[in-house]
Amino acid sequence: ANENTFYLRAVDNAGNVSTAISEDYYWSGGAASPPENLSVVPADEENTDNSFTFTWDLPSSFAGEAANLKYYYSINVLPTAYNTIETTARAAGPGPFATQYGENTFYVVALNDGGVKTNPTDIDWDNPAEVDFYAKTTAPGAPLNTSIFDTSDRENAEYSVAVKWSAPEGLNSGNFAGYVIYRSLDDITFTEVATTTGTAYVDSELESQLYYYYVKAKDKTNNYSIASTTVSITPTGRYTSPPTIVSLPKLTLQSYLMTAAWSTNRMASSFVEFGKTVALGETNGQVDSVTDHSVAVTGLSAGTKYFYRVKFIDPDGNIGTSEIDNFTTLPPPVISEVTVSDILLESAVVSWKTNTSATCTLKSGSNSIEETSGGSNHIQKITGLQATTIYSVQIDCLDEDLNSFSSDEYSFTTPQKPVATEVTVQNKENVDEPTITIAYKTNVPTTTLVYYQNGSMPDNKEVFEQELKSEHQIEIGGLSPKAEYTLTIKGADGNGINLDPAEQKITTRSDSRPPKIVTNRAIGRVIGRGNNSQANIYIKIETDEVTTIKAKYSIGVTANLEQATAEDPLNTYHLITIPADPGQVYSYQAEAYDAAGNLTKTEIITVIVENAKANATEVIAGTFSNRFGWVANLWNRPTTQ
Repeated sequence: ANENTFYLRAVDNAGNVSTAISEDYYWSGGAASPPENLSVVPADEENTDNSFTFTWDLPSSFAGEAANLKYYYSINVLPTAYNTIETTARAAGPGPFATQYGENTFYVVALNDGGVKTNPTDIDWDNPAEVDFYAKTTAPGAPLNTSIFDTSDRENAEYSVAVKWSAPEGLNSGNFAGYVIYRSLDDITFTEVATTTGTAYVDSELESQLYYYYVKAKDKTNNYSIASTTVSITPTGRYTSPPTIVSLPKLTLQSYLMTAAWSTNRMASSFVEFGKTVALGETNGQVDSVTDHSVAVTGLSAGTKYFYRVKFIDPDGNIGTSEIDNFTTLPPPVISEVTVSDILLESAVVSWKTNTSATCTLKSGSNSIEETSGGSNHIQKITGLQATTIYSVQIDCLDEDLNSFSSDEYSFTTPQKPVATEVTVQNKENVDEPTITIAYKTNVPTTTLVYYQNGSMPDNKEVFEQELKSEHQIEIGGLSPKAEYTLTIKGADGNGINLDPAEQKITTRSDSRPPKIVTNRAIGRVIGRGNNSQANIYIKIETDEVTTIKAKYSIGVTANLEQATAEDPLNTYHLITIPADPGQVYSYQAEAYDAAGNLTKTEIITVIVENAKANATEVIAGTFSNRFGWVANLWNRPTTQ
């Protein structure tokens, strides 16, 4: 190119001329020649990175200012006005210029200052400068997590699908060219349908039939990865309106839990929005698509009012809701009506109630009894206890919401073991037939129960009294005389706890019937007259069997009989004489003993002894005294002064 200089001066109307200014320029008389000294870094043929820098010098010939030249470059294809990249710098890069594995060629041409790239006189497309460079890069990894979605519009029969994936691990973003999407109808023959640099692609204008897709990643050297996982789908279309509720929400309430159940006419997810105000604010649910919905809302406060509505989203993203309503959770779970009953020596029954269904554990000391199923009415029996011992019980429960709650601690005392002491068995005296008396004490009130039997009896007989008492006495009559009986003392306390049996033996008497007094007569008589007379009481006693008789007596009408006669020997007829004073009253009681020692006593009887009779002298003196007693009075008159 030849250097030229352009001069410019200004002349005014008076003919004055300014100092000239100049500008150098070049004119080759045609298109600019190729840039000089084109080079590349790195130039290593074994280079493994796709990162290069190209530099060049001015063309040897060009038109115009050097600073105003433009350059156009291409990779692996000869440059044209339509496939090149423009720059005003004399360098390109650094950057991933390789578009194929291995050898690549960089082409560059120059455009004259002010030239037009489509004018062959301004730029020489046929003679570019060129340099080879090498990129032996590694193919990218396969795209990950490939998935596919139906994006069709069912109502308008416009079918499409969206394929989505994740970038490969260790992707070299500087050398990354994009992704290639492949499609198949038979999962055998795949055809490239699109490329993209993103991680999703929507394939439209499809039919409602089964399609298969996979994706490959490629770098700028056209290295392709292996295929991703194949995904498939039959586009069926999307609804544009939500399902409708065909069964209104039905609530099941607990203390800390609410379960809502409802139905929709199409498949949809299930959610419940809830809160303590109509603003709601919280959500529970699941994304599984169903027509019969059930959502458990947990973590609620007991006895609290909440507002709620159900929400459902169909697979096409259409959202439906119910009207806002409210509910109140149940009171907190509690244990009530704890009762310890049927307390026996070795066991007791504990019952309680819960206001919600729960599974409970009854703890007593180191022992625990666990329920195998839940409920609201509970009962357990504690065994292995000891008598007269204080025990404590406490109940731990877990309701269906997995809320734990416990009772207070309760105590009870096992009863004493009923024991009989001070047992006495005696033959009863003075009875018509053999009778025994059993007496004993128990440490707690019990019923009275005595079994008795002798060797001639085929079965035990019993005597029973229902009354609960601690001091017991009972008679058994109608026994065989002179027979050995075995007695077993039993009974039970108010808790139904049986008395430990106490066994006694006794032999009945051969005769236990007291004699019968058939005659009892008495008379008081005086023998003789005057001072020499003697008075006696004569008692006649007759009995129905041989007896001995003695009489107890005392002067006067009294029950305190201080004296007794000698015992009259065995006989059925007895005459007892009691010395007495004439004219006195006496009281007596006869005692009759038969040969077996059985005693019969008479009632206390009063007898009047007659007066003594006077002799002849005493009669005359008495008569005289009665008639002439006034003579004697003469001697007794008082004297007068």
